Amino acid sequence: MFLLWQNRSLRRTTSLWDREPAVAEFWTDLAKAAPQTDIVLPDASVSMSEEMLGREMSLSDYLDSHFFRERNGEKMSADRRQALQTIFNHNLVTLGDFHAAQEVLGLTPIAPSLHLTLARFYEADSIKRYNSILIGGKKANPWMQLFDEQLNFSVEYDAQHNQAYIANRHPEAGEQGCTLP
Repeated sequence: MFLLWQNRSLRRTTSLWDREPAVAEFWTDLAKAAPQTDIVLPDASVSMSEEMLGREMSLSDYLDSHFFRERNGEKMSADRRQALQTIFNHNLVTLGDFHAAQEVLGLTPIAPSLHLTLARFYEADSIKRYNSILIGGKKANPWMQLFDEQLNFSVEYDAQHNQAYIANRHPEAGEQGCTLP
């Protein structure tokens, strides 16, 4: 009985590509472009730290761990610094991030070339050598900053209302400039 269920599940996965040939071609071509495709999960500790401090973390600060140093006369209590360091020392990933990665990992034709990693452990040289799928917006995945200006659509954050939204930087006729939930 288990083998019958497993066979039906595998057949459904394969038939998905039959119904979506353009999607299959996209992912197959992506897999052929490099020997490995890195799926880079965001680091939720970054966005939590940014919210606590009220400022964005640059990719260089993230990589060099300079984010918690005092800047421009900014003073931070020892308790606050310790709390931020504690948060930042954890590898935090949201359930939604894992779900997005799980969807990509389920793409059977390219699954052998996929490599899952966290933003914190990703290396700059990998972007040059491999395909990269960056999950999350620039608020939680500092690697997105490398490509943010090239994107037409971006995930932005309204700190005053504490909510994320999609911004369309170059709306075409009939399109909205941003989408608020």
